[in-house]
Amino acid sequence: MFQKEQKFIFFKVIFFQYIFMGNTSKNSILIVEDESLIALDIKRTLLKKGYEICDCIDNAEEAIQTVERYQPALVLMDISLRGSVDGITAAKIIKEKFDTSIIFLTAYSDDKTIARATSLSPEGYLVKPFNQGSLLAAVKLALGKKAHLDEENAVKIYETVCKRCIYKLQAKTLYCEEEEISLTKKERRLLELLIQYRGYIVPFDLIDMELWPDKAVSETTRRTLLHRLRKKIGENALETVTGTGCRLHVREKR
Repeated sequence: MFQKEQKFIFFKVIFFQYIFMGNTSKNSILIVEDESLIALDIKRTLLKKGYEICDCIDNAEEAIQTVERYQPALVLMDISLRGSVDGITAAKIIKEKFDTSIIFLTAYSDDKTIARATSLSPEGYLVKPFNQGSLLAAVKLALGKKAHLDEENAVKIYETVCKRCIYKLQAKTLYCEEEEISLTKKERRLLELLIQYRGYIVPFDLIDMELWPDKAVSETTRRTLLHRLRKKIGENALETVTGTGCRLHVREKR
């Protein structure tokens, strides 16, 4: 169901904001990967961005013990591990026992594997080979989830999208200069996704998975949708970064 033509990142997140690197208790990461070169590359990438790596583990049993010892904020879990326990089983134990955030790493994107992995509601799913940008985006999104639980639980009335537009989240209605603007189902979902990640670049992979979860989508289809939404909320409200993603310049909530 979730198989796509291109490599993708599957994020199950609510919304995020930048996590200050000075607070190591909020950005401690455990890497569980049995390919040493991949683990080392991940470690170097994250360390350069100021994240704390509590350890690199190559098997499920030690991974569970390390989570219990260090209580990391996030675990990067390879699905295919050496030994009798695979990454998905280890992640299930870690989530149930410690409620730790998980991002799965895998070279496989078959329906059965994805179904097992997503049943645990992971904070991310990276298909190998992934680049540094995809890794860093996934980590930032995952670490941002817990930091914003209070905000998620708060009652939100509306968001100001730009100088002339207001989107009422509860009513799911867009107003521009006090006139209601009709949105298609896809336009509304895209706008809400961009509002959730307001001010930050949302990867195209995430947009594709959220809006077209059960089929591959062409770049032309996505570009057309973005164009339609841009025409409705204002040309300057939506910024596109070629080959990466897009972001909404959302003003402060009222």
